[in-house]
Amino acid sequence: ELYGFNKARQDKELDFFLVTEGYMDVIMLNQNGVNNAVASLGTAFSLYHLENLFKFKNKIIFCFDSDEAGLKAAWRSLNQCINKIYADRTIRFLFLPAGEDPDSFILKNGKEEFLKKAANALVLENFVFQYLKRGKNLESPEDIRLISHELQNLTKNIEADILKETLVNKISKELGNRRVAYATEEELVYIAKRAGIKVPKRGSVYGYVNVCVERGIAITFRNPYDCIASTATQLQPT
Repeated sequence: ELYGFNKARQDKELDFFLVTEGYMDVIMLNQNGVNNAVASLGTAFSLYHLENLFKFKNKIIFCFDSDEAGLKAAWRSLNQCINKIYADRTIRFLFLPAGEDPDSFILKNGKEEFLKKAANALVLENFVFQYLKRGKNLESPEDIRLISHELQNLTKNIEADILKETLVNKISKELGNRRVAYATEEELVYIAKRAGIKVPKRGSVYGYVNVCVERGIAITFRNPYDCIASTATQLQPT
């Protein structure tokens, strides 16, 4: 069950649901005039909860603590929801100042300031980059490879092609227009062989991804035949 759902779905003031970490947050938000908040009870937020919310509104904002535990909880929620984000559906992520939760923040600052924070919640693409760059040196080819690998793990669960595109474009831009890959392993193996790059066994295909990222070569295809000529001819055997 989602605590506060019956009240939140009737809210006409705001165009989004706010998913909080506890029912006390919902109670305090309601008492201060924010009536779109919900919280999961007993179990973690699930796809069932997500679908129920999307039946009423197309935007969901997850609110988490800004510490490491909160970031990891947000990342788990993203991975759980990512394959249900398509068309005009969207999710965002709100991180309150250190030591604050919705309960304490709205008591100190009031409804208007809380809603200003919510209006500036991170869009999905921005949150993904902020999360993936944690502890990374963006001038290091090794760390760039790690970011590319983690992004690939995320995008393989995305059904909406346009979301894949915006994610890859966002991270490529943040990395100084170095492009990153989200092709399947089979596609990468095929391209690697055509490019003369030895792939001795399955799983080692990530070495090919690394080569491409280091050399700034774009691999944003779903069908290898779409870019075989333009991509393979740029590579030299390693």
